[in-house]
Formats: sequence, structure tokens, C-alpha cells
Amino acid sequence: MFASHGYEVSTRAYLFHYYPKDKYSPSLDVGFEGKPDLVQIDLDAIAKKLEQIVGLLNGSFPGHREACDDCSGSRH
Repeated sequence: MFASHGYEVSTRAYLFHYYPKDKYSPSLDVGFEGKPDLVQIDLDAIAKKLEQIVGLLNGSFPGHREACDDCSGSRH
């Protein structure tokens, strides 16, 4: 969206992973650590995926079907 309005957009992003220091500790006092990771992003792929998401959300709701694995939750 920003690029289409003439703004310069980077093809890199930072993901910050935030997690407990000791996941096996039974203590209620939980300490956390974090780690940033630099990742390259494909702006065209993101734009296409966003268009697909909007198309899906704007489409008609198919309704609930018991035979559907996604609807019944049996896939999870």
C-alpha cells in the first residue's frame, strides 16, 4: 500500500521471538528472553496474499457443514 503511494518500502523486516527462559520451571515467577531475527520479505507475494484474503472475506459465507473437516474441527 505504501509503495503504491510512492513511499520507499524495505524488503526486510525483523521478527522478535519472545519466550520463557526456563519452560520447565514450576515457579510462577516467569522470566523471559527475546531474540530478533532479520528476514527478507517478498512484497509482491504479500500483496497477492492480501488480495486473496480480502477476496475470501468479501465472498459469500458457505455455511457450516458437519461433513467438512474444517467446520467440524476434526483436523485439529
